[in-house]
Formats: sequence, structure tokens, C-alpha cells
Amino acid sequence: MQVAEDIFQVQLPLPFPLRIVNCYVLCDGDGWTIIDTGINYPAGRAGWQAALAELEIAPKLIRRIILTHAHPDHYGMAGWLAEQSGALVQL
Repeated sequence: MQVAEDIFQVQLPLPFPLRIVNCYVLCDGDGWTIIDTGINYPAGRAGWQAALAELEIAPKLIRRIILTHAHPDHYGMAGWLAEQSGALVQL
């Protein structure tokens, strides 16, 4: 869902009662920045694959992954996304 110009919200499933975590994808010139990543489990990875496909973002266009805080639902897939993209992870 687009929330502002060049900013998209990605709602990823969680395997506990909170049910979703909001992550964001920002276009920042020649690439994309991801803010927060969700929990690393099959449904979360599928959520990212679907969102990136819908937004037509190739993983290699992801330049940065920014984590807002150290809760697993916000940092859990940082390593997986960094492997897919080669992006730098920042906390």
C-alpha cells in the first residue's frame, strides 16, 4: 500500500496474536531502502517475495535495510534480505 510519494507499507504476517508487522519500502533515488523486516519464517519470506514482485523491485535494487529496534518482528529477516540483495543493514 502506498502511504506517500515513493513510500510503501508492507504488512507481513506474524506467527503470534499480534498477526502483522508494518514494514516500509522507500525509493531513494537509484535504489530502495527497507525499514524493518518481519520475522524470518516461510510466510514472512513469501510476503516479501510477493511485495517486491508487486512493486517490481529486483532484490539487487535494495541498497539499505534499516532496523528501527531490536525486536524479532522488526529485525528477523534482515539477514535473509541482505543475502538476497547485498544491502547494508543498519540499526
